[in-house]
Amino acid sequence: MSIDNYTRLECLGEGGFGTVWKVVRLSDQKLFAMKEVKLQYHSLAGIRDAMEEAQILHNVQHPNLVAVEDFWAAQNNGKVFIVMEYCAYGDLRNVLQLCKTHRCSLQPSQVWSIFAQVVCAVHWCHVEYGQQNGAILIHRDIKPENIFITGTESIKLGDFGIKRIVDAGGAAKTFAGSPYYMAPELLRKQPYSEKVDIWALGLLLYELCTLETLFELPTQFHLEQSICGDLAVNIPSIYGKEALDLIICLLQQQPCHRPSITELRAHPRVAEVISNMRYGR
Repeated sequence: MSIDNYTRLECLGEGGFGTVWKVVRLSDQKLFAMKEVKLQYHSLAGIRDAMEEAQILHNVQHPNLVAVEDFWAAQNNGKVFIVMEYCAYGDLRNVLQLCKTHRCSLQPSQVWSIFAQVVCAVHWCHVEYGQQNGAILIHRDIKPENIFITGTESIKLGDFGIKRIVDAGGAAKTFAGSPYYMAPELLRKQPYSEKVDIWALGLLLYELCTLETLFELPTQFHLEQSICGDLAVNIPSIYGKEALDLIICLLQQQPCHRPSITELRAHPRVAEVISNMRYGR
């Protein structure tokens, strides 16, 4: 495959990583999202890493992970193209912003449904992939912008462009992600584990309940001071003590005090949603 097999229709997003396009495949007129990844200095190592990450997801079929249809590298210009499933309803950030604009909130059942589906996606990264490959995938950038909606409350985790592959039981030492969703150990530039994703899930659950990020501070210094300090967490009473207690449990400063994704998947409210899913993971 090559870029000639697709026609760009519109730009869906742009950032330091490159550009995401809505495209149509000429052979069957099917819509996809194409990520055009720019690699610094046309790095061969960067191309290899990006291709490896695309290959992992190309071989995966999971209802809560954005599927990779095709990928290739254009080494002459240092770009990697990744053709992914097109999620017509956009990302979760848009949904949360619409709720804020219209001054409405998500129902508790919606919060738990969205959250449980993201937990299922992360469980595949931390557990199911590891069982098959002897290593785990750390996403490192779980946030509403990287969670996509494909239908009525059908959720998929995407944008694995900065994930990290780590031997089971090992620790990673390279740093990436969005500052507002970074775990304390990432901000301190300490070795870290998959527990950074657990921290991000705590922030996600908080944002689903409040429509606000827990940390919104004017400078990087104040942000780091807040994330690495004592947290005061409150959510609307409609979501109950169960949600509040879980958020606090996930946002523990010490990674060893945070639950594993398997323990989180067994949480009564999360397990209830999963048991009701048609695919019954």
